[in-house]
Amino acid sequence: IPGNKKTSVKSSFTLQPHLWCDLQRVSRITSGVEDGTLVCALSCGMFNSTVPNGIADEDIFPAASPYQPAILDDNGLYKPLEELSEILNPLITQASNLLVLYCRGGISAAVLAVAFTLIGQDTSRLYDGSLQVWSANSDLPLISTIP
Repeated sequence: IPGNKKTSVKSSFTLQPHLWCDLQRVSRITSGVEDGTLVCALSCGMFNSTVPNGIADEDIFPAASPYQPAILDDNGLYKPLEELSEILNPLITQASNLLVLYCRGGISAAVLAVAFTLIGQDTSRLYDGSLQVWSANSDLPLISTIP
């Protein structure tokens, strides 16, 4: 910015609630009332609790599976779209019509959600808060082994 003058940038954002999933919907999916596939965006090591992550061994949803593909390059940027499609399409074709992405708090899941958006996939939803929200309620099921 020339002359160190402060500039302001006006941005506008449009809420898109259809891209989010809440605890009630995840509960319906885990109980089989609603169709959906829960996809854990944690690395396999974190999912298996073989690397330190602050998550207790039992903190995994029932019927969930790990999916942490290499969607970022060595610089931390998303891989080219063609490569992302090759990486993510197998999950899209194997899953139900709805993918619910989660992790510990929602950050890793958000990275995966953006990748799906970049390749034009519009049936994924982000469960914001993820395991932190789910595990705060002792009445909700958690498992300690990977299905």
